Amino acid sequence: MIEQIYKQYLDFYDVIEKEYSYLVDNDLEWEVFHLRFLLYYLVWYKIDIMHPLFSFHYRACYRLYIEQLLISNDCVGG
Repeated sequence: MIEQIYKQYLDFYDVIEKEYSYLVDNDLEWEVFHLRFLLYYLVWYKIDIMHPLFSFHYRACYRLYIEQLLISNDCVGG
């Protein structure tokens, strides 16, 4: 199930990787990052099937998650 869901979002992950290319050095780190968030999302929201509405929500949550990481790192570093 997780592999199928992950594969559905490969295009989205490519966009994220290009947009935030300065955050992660290599493909393996990106894959781990994507999978961690996907697992967190599925467990937190108790989702077993990704419907189109969940898809939009997942993408929005993922972007917010990355932005929050950037903000928290700026505060810690600054």
